[in-house]
Amino acid sequence: MNLYGHIGKMSKKTSATSSSSVVSPPPNPWKTGFAAARANLVPGMALWGLGVLILAAYFWIPQGRAFFDRIENFQNGLGFWRKVGFKLASYEFFSAVIPLTFCFALKTLRPPRPWWKAVVFAFCLWGFMSLSVQTLYWALAKIYGEGRDFWTLFLKSFSDQMFFSSLYGAPMVAIAHFWKDRGYDSGAVREMLRSKGWFKRLILPTLIMSWTVWTPALFVMYSLPTSLQAHIGGLVNGFWSLICLQIARKSR
Repeated sequence: MNLYGHIGKMSKKTSATSSSSVVSPPPNPWKTGFAAARANLVPGMALWGLGVLILAAYFWIPQGRAFFDRIENFQNGLGFWRKVGFKLASYEFFSAVIPLTFCFALKTLRPPRPWWKAVVFAFCLWGFMSLSVQTLYWALAKIYGEGRDFWTLFLKSFSDQMFFSSLYGAPMVAIAHFWKDRGYDSGAVREMLRSKGWFKRLILPTLIMSWTVWTPALFVMYSLPTSLQAHIGGLVNGFWSLICLQIARKSR
């Protein structure tokens, strides 16, 4: 589950729509979502390619399997809270540290001053989401088991996208980015949430894009052991973030 590169632009469009005094037909969220999916077809294929490489490394390349086994064995030797912290640090590294480093390295993507706010925001958001997805992966393994058959992978991916992402993950990340883009103004968030159709305008287009692009990547992630899924999820999340940031850089 990831919405990193698209929330900011969509939230700005949503704010303009909700605050404008000019009455105009609202954009169709389904068309907006499918347009975003088409625009991200090539990045999505790159994401799927990364998934194939991860699967190949785990199942068919001895050195890759040994690397993953070392991570798993190290992690299994930790206590519960250290294990959670290790996964959180990994997720933060891929989802926050690497994208932030990319942004600070390029002037066109550098956050506005004071920069520390963007850093704190990213670490808090993705740290919280790391704990959320760790709980999700644990719960799905308890409910559906650790099997790698198509039906198990389908149920886990469906539950991830239709329930976790749609009802919790996407709204959480979207609202957080909306708050950041409005200068951390909680009043703007309350006004947006009171407006009619905010979920359809702000969340639904992003969800449609996510369902289209991310579902194959989820099949890859859920093919791996539960103990590795948070690490792989963070890696894929960070990779997708870098693709979106690169697109943003070229579009400016």
